[in-house]
Amino acid sequence: MSLFSDYIDGALKGVPDAGGSLGRYKKQILKEMELQADSPAYKNMSEEEILAQLKANGFGSLKSDYRKYYEAACDKKRSRAVGASVALGSVAYILALIVVYISVSFITHLWSYTWLILFGGITLLMAGLLIYSVKKALVRRRGFGFVARFLSAIVVMLVSTFVFLCLQLIFHLPHSWIVFLVGVIAIFVVDAVFMTLLKQKHKIVNYIFYIPVVATLLYVVLGSLHIVPWNPGWLMIIVSLIIDIIVIIVSLIRKSSYIKKESDDVWSEN
Repeated sequence: MSLFSDYIDGALKGVPDAGGSLGRYKKQILKEMELQADSPAYKNMSEEEILAQLKANGFGSLKSDYRKYYEAACDKKRSRAVGASVALGSVAYILALIVVYISVSFITHLWSYTWLILFGGITLLMAGLLIYSVKKALVRRRGFGFVARFLSAIVVMLVSTFVFLCLQLIFHLPHSWIVFLVGVIAIFVVDAVFMTLLKQKHKIVNYIFYIPVVATLLYVVLGSLHIVPWNPGWLMIIVSLIIDIIVIIVSLIRKSSYIKKESDDVWSEN
């Protein structure tokens, strides 16, 4: 409909066309307007009447809408550019890591140890990618779902495995296996921190589960290292259960006060 095209051109007159985005936006708006105009709600209406109705139903502020459209397109373009840079950088990093690994191995002839360079480098890369993903999730306040949390657990266990191998193969330290228990503790702590930062729903339930588990693992670690005696070190578990009870009580109090405030607000309005 030429009337729609004329209206769009007039409404967006003087708006700069950056990279062809204005043309794409015009085509998109025209298509949406024509689609709505074909609906039964506009049957037996003239083009002028249809245009007036469409302007009242969301097509009356094309300039401000175009600005949002353009900003979203720019953000998407930047995100793609950053993603491509991260991918290329990761490939270059892995190639450089392989070169370093092979070079050091041939120079030192310590092939039974130098593979740790490769393992440690890949672990470092995964940790960097995780931090990048979490940073984006914190900005958007969304997108940090089960997959990202699972990835954080994998990274923590990879770091734990690398530290364990170094302690076991290079330093031959006893009780190196404790590193894995510390890794599990780190997984729970990191997950709890992420849930708090991203304001995840039902995080209190996770806290209640995490606290006694972390306390139990910490009890085993400190007992095995003879930092805290086994008896009365077991009291750490009892303390963790008391903390759980406190967390539950505080959560219930906050919830009841919120419901009461909401109810008071409703009655005040009435």
